[in-house]
Amino acid sequence: MESVCVALIDALDELVEAGRITHSLARRIIYNYDVSVQDNIGKCGVEIKMKVIYALPPPLSPHV
Repeated sequence: MESVCVALIDALDELVEAGRITHSLARRIIYNYDVSVQDNIGKCGVEIKMKVIYALPPPLSPHV
C-alpha cells in the first residue's frame, strides 16, 4: 500500500512541476486517496490510526 501512495505522490509532484495541475488539486487528490483508503480498510474490520503529512513542494509560481 505504501508504494502505491509514494507512486501517487511522485506522479502528482511531476504534474505540478510541469504545470499540468495546481498544487491545490494535488493536495485534494492525496486527501481523497487517504480518505478512500481509510474507509476501505475500515470496511475490512481493521482499525487503524493514521497521521498523514502532505509534503508536496510549494507551487513554483502564483499561477500554478
